[in-house]
Amino acid sequence: MPDLVYEFVVPATGTWAVTLTSSWAGRISMMDDCTPTALVCLPDDDQTVDLVAGDTLYIVGDGDNSYVGWTDTEGPFTLDVHRLP
Repeated sequence: MPDLVYEFVVPATGTWAVTLTSSWAGRISMMDDCTPTALVCLPDDDQTVDLVAGDTLYIVGDGDNSYVGWTDTEGPFTLDVHRLP
């Protein structure tokens, strides 16, 4: 299954949480443009990042097959993006 990329235009300056919830080994990466350099690219399903209103963030949902014992690295997931207080 190919990676899924979501475009998020930041509505307000602040610290934002991005969470991927799934029943399989998933991770998220976040980029501020389409170059290969990511703002955050860790094998994790929960990230925070400081963003400025009006900026565009690209969020990539991906399977992470680096976890030992995980055989499921694709399937449905929920992506939650919200500003922290």
